[in-house]
Amino acid sequence: MSENRSVHAIFTGVKPVEQEDLVGVMLTFEPQRSRIVTETIEDFAELGTDQDVSAVSGVGKVMRILRCARISAPRTPDAYMDKPLEACALLERAIGVELLLELKARSRVHFSVWTENGVETVRNVKEVVELEDGFLAVPFVAPFATFFSRKDIVRQNTEVERWYDVVNIQRS
Repeated sequence: MSENRSVHAIFTGVKPVEQEDLVGVMLTFEPQRSRIVTETIEDFAELGTDQDVSAVSGVGKVMRILRCARISAPRTPDAYMDKPLEACALLERAIGVELLLELKARSRVHFSVWTENGVETVRNVKEVVELEDGFLAVPFVAPFATFFSRKDIVRQNTEVERWYDVVNIQRS
């Protein structure tokens, strides 16, 4: 289990996101003084209409950034719910503020196999087991593993996708 990492970062941008099943803002941070986290950090703050955990967490992120930038926010947190444009307008005033982010490292593995018939990819793989006669890709959520016979494989590749989730935001 990985532990959380604290990183000083500058809040550099915000974009509203309004899709059919996704409402919120995309937050962008530029890490400072870090040898480990060097790439731009992007984090989505959900502001959907349902008051579920992800929406409450998203509103919390917006409010913490505004508080760190010393920008007065609406009295009730639900003023941001389902209103990414209004949240974006306030957050644009906070661009440039230095924050202390608490990050959790995340990763996802994908296994791809090239055969004479094309390319097959198993996403969100828990593990890939190399057997004598092939490979067994065990996904996290699917009910069964996928077996690829070694005699049919032209090439195989395991790809790791890594990112950071922002779990806390404080004034730097």
